[in-house]
Amino acid sequence: MSLLQITYVSRSTERFTARDLPDLVTASSRNNEAKGITGALYFSDGRFIQVLEGDERRVIPLYGSIMQDPRHTDVETVSIRPLTSRRFGEWGMGHLPAELAVHTAREAFRVARTPGAAWGTDTLNDVLEQFERVLATAGRD
Repeated sequence: MSLLQITYVSRSTERFTARDLPDLVTASSRNNEAKGITGALYFSDGRFIQVLEGDERRVIPLYGSIMQDPRHTDVETVSIRPLTSRRFGEWGMGHLPAELAVHTAREAFRVARTPGAAWGTDTLNDVLEQFERVLATAGRD
């Protein structure tokens, strides 16, 4: 088995609001657990950051379907990289509450909206470390 991590950002469509988030997290957790996929999801101000981890034979098709999901648009792949161990192994889909105002996520959204800008390794690592800390504090979903 080859572990893979995919991180992306996207913008929600008019069809998706924060009120829809609990149902999305519940369904994603259930579906991901059945496929051996773990990860984290942050949604704020109409924007998503999601991290998916698992066997590449399962993560890549899932990401393909996510890219076609009508609930969001402007899907931008931030990173696809191999893993030696999972970073979010305890969460089928760890949800990071928007009210925690994750500073690094807001900075990442700013970078994603800047034409010609790209996430650097430091920005990606800062976001993932922040997600880990918040999930560890907030508990498991």
